[in-house]
Amino acid sequence: MSRNIIYLVYYVPSKYMEERVSYPSVNNKIDYIISTINETNRHATIISPAFSTRGRSKKIDYIDARGNDIHFPKSRTFKWSLLNKIYDRYYRKRYISLANSLIKDGDIVFVYHSQWLMKEVNALKKKKNIKVVYEVEEIYADVSGIKEMRDEEISYLKGHNAYIYPNPELAKTINEEDKKSVIIHGSYNINNRPRSEENDKIRIVYSGVLYASKGVNNAIEAASFLSDKYELYIMGYGKEDDINFINSSIKEANKKNKCQIKFLGMKYGEEYLNILANSDIGLCTQDINASYNQTSFPSKILTYLGSNLRVVSADIPAIKNSKVGTLLYFYNSNDPKDIAEVIKSINLKNKYDSKEFIKKLSSEFKDELDSLIKSL
Repeated sequence: MSRNIIYLVYYVPSKYMEERVSYPSVNNKIDYIISTINETNRHATIISPAFSTRGRSKKIDYIDARGNDIHFPKSRTFKWSLLNKIYDRYYRKRYISLANSLIKDGDIVFVYHSQWLMKEVNALKKKKNIKVVYEVEEIYADVSGIKEMRDEEISYLKGHNAYIYPNPELAKTINEEDKKSVIIHGSYNINNRPRSEENDKIRIVYSGVLYASKGVNNAIEAASFLSDKYELYIMGYGKEDDINFINSSIKEANKKNKCQIKFLGMKYGEEYLNILANSDIGLCTQDINASYNQTSFPSKILTYLGSNLRVVSADIPAIKNSKVGTLLYFYNSNDPKDIAEVIKSINLKNKYDSKEFIKKLSSEFKDELDSLIKSL
């Protein structure tokens, strides 16, 4: 008899994107992992804490086309931040109550690492006889730069039954007990949409969160060293102030650049995949010196490779030593001129097929995930 698989994760199916807050990088990877679980002849129960985007959002319970059970507690947001902070405590209790009602002894519980859930997961383990597979994408204290939080965060991450990591470096930091684990860099889905647009320019894309430290500024500044045979598309999401700053930077750059930049905002689903299918080069231009580089892996790299794009990335050990490191083009400093030089060095006429490589990784991951589940 197969055991129930529960997934505690900020996952939002496409039909509820307008109703609940979603994070595209999380959604893409989780959607792929859930699909892989389904391919091993299992289904998952997803309990998502994603809260309402605006106003009230009713409780959601439904079964998706793949046979997975999806659950959201009812939620609401307020115009005033103080009320949202107060409501957050109440909503957390509501979410944990829902999880408690759905999780039974003997279940395998996948948990996507979240500061919001760290303490609750440990409390849940004391109440239920469950096996926990902890998915750790990064150490949040490294991203925030608050070093005093790091030891506490890592202590919550240790001692679970199995793990999913984005790179071996993070595994070394957490998995001192050498628990069963698998490495997955991102979604190994393949984008088979045809190239449908006639374009005499080399199209470069930057996709992701629009924080300066995550690399979008480096991408914009690199465009000033490129000729008019290139064009740069920026896609992503962020806070209103960040988006306004990006728009302003692009307008100023386009006044003098030969390589023009277009800001497309946030794109989802078919529209997003069609843009990638008609592009040539993907940028992962995050700060080469950022502290989080040692314990994170940008999942956008896999999305680019799944669309057969050449990928330009910062020369970071976690990326260079990854399973896809041999496919990438690396720059060695944050100087935008260096980034531009690497872009210009790419010969698009050379034989290249990253899709086949990603298909192999997908097959390997399916076998590894199946083995991990069976071991619990």
